[in-house]
Amino acid sequence: MKKLDRTGEKKVNKNGSPMEIVKYTNNKDILVKFTDSGNVVRCAYSSFSKGSLLDPSDKTVYGVGYYGVGQHISSENHKMSHKYKTWHGMMRRCYDKEFHKRSPIYADCAVAEVWHNYQNFGDWYDENYYSIDGHMMHLDKDILVKGNKIYSPDTCIFVPAAINSLFIKVHDEKRKLYTCVYYNPKRLEYKYTARTKDKFIGSFKTHEEAANAYVKYKNLLFRDKAYEYKDLIPNKLYEAMLNYKVEIV
Repeated sequence: MKKLDRTGEKKVNKNGSPMEIVKYTNNKDILVKFTDSGNVVRCAYSSFSKGSLLDPSDKTVYGVGYYGVGQHISSENHKMSHKYKTWHGMMRRCYDKEFHKRSPIYADCAVAEVWHNYQNFGDWYDENYYSIDGHMMHLDKDILVKGNKIYSPDTCIFVPAAINSLFIKVHDEKRKLYTCVYYNPKRLEYKYTARTKDKFIGSFKTHEEAANAYVKYKNLLFRDKAYEYKDLIPNKLYEAMLNYKVEIV
């Protein structure tokens, strides 16, 4: 009986990427080349025939991100890896319109094109990720570059959650007050109170006085936290914290 050979068979996958079998060993082992990207993938014939085989360059993550070709995997022991979860979360913050309805502050943020490829992000992750016992680590985009809205290799850094929580948005456009300045019309003179979640700063006659007190406290807090974490964090994060200044909007 003549051996079945499906070499040369062509199809389009569910994302519209044309593909062709370039080597057919048997139903369990074929090589498929994607015409547009040139990527070659080994798989079973059933994945090809059903169109479920993905080109690593298919933009399957919010129409922007793609898996790419490389060593970085998306799951370990049937669980999403921290590396992939970090990348996917970044893409979600920037490109998920439903997420923007809940967190509109991210609506005008973006990811640098080089990081649309998960493999490129994975390389950067391996070079830059560090851990601190008892601390959750966050990927931050605007501590090194104040006001930055682009996630990129040059602007991002991993930050302990205890530090990242200090860098909150401090201005409330609706009330025209800092989010840590509160107004109490029932008070006779000192109607404005400055406070954080954990610290009462003081009561003041004017919004400006309260805001200035909050800014002064916050800047000192950045400095003190920088000293506290100096031996645990990258030097560029330490320097950024020392130099970071909260400003009156």
